Amino acid sequence: MKRIGNIYNEVSSFENVRNAAIEAMRHKKLTRQMQSFAKNFERNCQGLANNLQTMNLPACTYSEKVIYEPKERHILIAPFYWRVVHQAVVLQMKHIWNNSLINTTYACIPGRGIHKALRDVERVAHNASKPLYALKIDVKKYFDNVDHKVLKAIIERKIKDKKLLNLIAIIIDSVPGGKGIPIGNLTSQYFANLYLSPLDYYAKHQLKVQHYFRYMDDIVILNSNKELLQNNLVAIKVYLKDVLKLELKANYQIFPLKSRQLDFIGYRIDQHTTMLRKSILMKFYSNARRLRKKNGEINIKTELSSHYGWINHLPEIHSQKIFNYAKAI
Repeated sequence: MKRIGNIYNEVSSFENVRNAAIEAMRHKKLTRQMQSFAKNFERNCQGLANNLQTMNLPACTYSEKVIYEPKERHILIAPFYWRVVHQAVVLQMKHIWNNSLINTTYACIPGRGIHKALRDVERVAHNASKPLYALKIDVKKYFDNVDHKVLKAIIERKIKDKKLLNLIAIIIDSVPGGKGIPIGNLTSQYFANLYLSPLDYYAKHQLKVQHYFRYMDDIVILNSNKELLQNNLVAIKVYLKDVLKLELKANYQIFPLKSRQLDFIGYRIDQHTTMLRKSILMKFYSNARRLRKKNGEINIKTELSSHYGWINHLPEIHSQKIFNYAKAI
């Protein structure tokens, strides 16, 4: 694998930092830190670029926020200054990192995402000539348990620029204790994808898994041979523990798709059709009912656009039934 060098000057350039600051503000609620930075925007960008070039950076002190959708999570929020630094790294590295991933990992990658994952899983499940089994696994407290030493070693396989590696190490080690990456950091979604990339390659090239799909730490393998999936499960558990210092959740499952649906990326998929996860469907109906009661009529495509996107990727027979019911309730 070719390692990338001589990129830190691009990361720390005024132009890159300026673009990073614009991206860090885009579609965000204007905080006091952003307002302060924006007052002397050009000067602050130049100052941050200078600090990057000399590696004279302040400590990153996080604030904490708790969110409850889809479940309770503690989000660490970096100061705006550091969010610009994260953006500066990502602007130069995202294409390099994304291009190093296998084709069947989908989270936070332009041109892939949930609906590309859905189409790929459907293509295998709906066109199989034999009954299929599904192995469904995910990692126990994934973001909390990413090992800093292992993560830095994985990143070093692709980067040889020492200044950039030092900056990335500062970002990773801003969370004390040697473990964990903050859900709130932009860099974390790239680090999380990269961290499981060795497992992807191990599954594809060493275990010879043909139908392997990963969305962040949710992994699905499809095969007509149940015993082979059991062997895959054992090998993956060992690899995660010995190489990546991770554990699987205890809820891993192997089951036949002909009699049970695979719950993955918000959809329920079997060998014949695809349906929406019940919790998403119930929330859609609840929001549609609330808006209809308030406004009389609703435009689902514009007023419930996120749900429309979910439903519109279902088979037409299901999507039209859902849309018609939502307009009537």
